[in-house]
Amino acid sequence: MLMATAAQAQPYVPPDFYSEPYKNPIGWFANQGQLINENGQPRSDIKFSSVGCVPKACLAKNSQVYFLTYEHGATPADPVTVMQVSMRPVGKARKVDPQGVAVKDWYQNFYLPQTAPAGASQVPGYSRVIYEGIYNAIDMHFYSGSGGQKMSFVMRPGANPSDLQLLFTGQDSLKVDLWGNLKVYYNGQYYILPQAVAYQVGTGNSIIPVNWTATYSLVSGGGVVKFNFSTYNPALPLVFQVGALPSTTPPNTENLCWSTYLGGTNGDQVNASTVDEAGNFFVTGYSLSDFLTIPDNQGMALINGGQVIILAFFDPDYHLQWLTYYGASGTDQQANAVVTRGSGTNERVYIAGYTTGANLYPKVEAGAYNLKPYLPGTIDEPSSPNFA
Repeated sequence: MLMATAAQAQPYVPPDFYSEPYKNPIGWFANQGQLINENGQPRSDIKFSSVGCVPKACLAKNSQVYFLTYEHGATPADPVTVMQVSMRPVGKARKVDPQGVAVKDWYQNFYLPQTAPAGASQVPGYSRVIYEGIYNAIDMHFYSGSGGQKMSFVMRPGANPSDLQLLFTGQDSLKVDLWGNLKVYYNGQYYILPQAVAYQVGTGNSIIPVNWTATYSLVSGGGVVKFNFSTYNPALPLVFQVGALPSTTPPNTENLCWSTYLGGTNGDQVNASTVDEAGNFFVTGYSLSDFLTIPDNQGMALINGGQVIILAFFDPDYHLQWLTYYGASGTDQQANAVVTRGSGTNERVYIAGYTTGANLYPKVEAGAYNLKPYLPGTIDEPSSPNFA
């Protein structure tokens, strides 16, 4: 008996109306434990969150989308106000989960307290995320162009555009301005969803404009938005594309090759960095955050609670090997320069800065990161560069 299994078909991806490529710095990265709510609880319902665009788009299970903006206080100690507006399809809508397509050529690492003990490393990003089948034959896409992030509703043959209804919650009000843009107001500010561009796709992915505009229509009762439309060819895909017009600024050809988060829920500052002969990368500055150890060191003690000098070591593959700290307790201090001398096991790392404290730590204290546990009082030095 011969048995065969068919590969899962990829969702249909129409061409962009302006034939724009994806903007590389913008992407939607998988949630591997780095996302938490204001109470420190994991947001496992969110599958992807955006980087490189405002507002931040968090794409969750069950066709739920969250748009977030952040308002920071005057000092690191001040609270951060998060403004959230939610959007989901309603009416005949289905509850589906998003899936990432078009994997990006760079990834992110998250070394945060909530990702301890090993961190969330090599988190993949995607240039497009699709909610397939939010209605019969209708998909919802998130992607990007030169002007920023975009959202499209892709109606395959057999779809009914009248089914498409979006419920917004969390805002103060919704308005359609004179230019046809949807404005979502919150606390005296607003998001803009530009007027949708409507088009169809023909043979060979050719773009066929229609002679009408997919304008927004507010449904009485509050919070629900529909699209107005006119005649079209039901045998061809129909797309409502929402997003900024193409930028007139020449595109940036410098591609981001690596990105990471290092810090916690309070102020963290990198003041200097250097690369040694082997390609290892060192950064230094200060931290006001609490942080946890990783498996390469004994224990999982919560470190910090006050401002300390930090020094982090990444190997040539961009993995964090250790993060150590230095200074005095309960005082103002930071490092502003870092250099390396020597190589291999004879390499030394030097930092320079200042402290206002008088009780400097005599050595790296228990709880700092090391490539392997350091044995005080011996010459069994770590195989990584030594902190001087």
